[in-house]
Amino acid sequence: LHKGGNMVWVDVGGGTARNLEYFSAETIRKYFKKIYILDVSASLLEIASNRVKLMGLDDIVTVIEHDFTAESVFTVMPKESTVDIVTMSYSL
Repeated sequence: LHKGGNMVWVDVGGGTARNLEYFSAETIRKYFKKIYILDVSASLLEIASNRVKLMGLDDIVTVIEHDFTAESVFTVMPKESTVDIVTMSYSL
């Protein structure tokens, strides 16, 4: 989190949005302007949506059901050079 704020985070294979819980909601708001949780599993993303709501981050976090390996992924993701951090946990 060295950049200091207004970062964009893409969590590939983010499933349940568990990675958000490594930060408090206050820390997320301080450092991130937008977070995208991308996964192919609708059932996991339903858990993610509930977690995001419980954390009060609906306005910052977008949950996307899509295959990251599909070429069409670039139609649902942020534009090139606009993302500050990409994480992949348990997705490889």
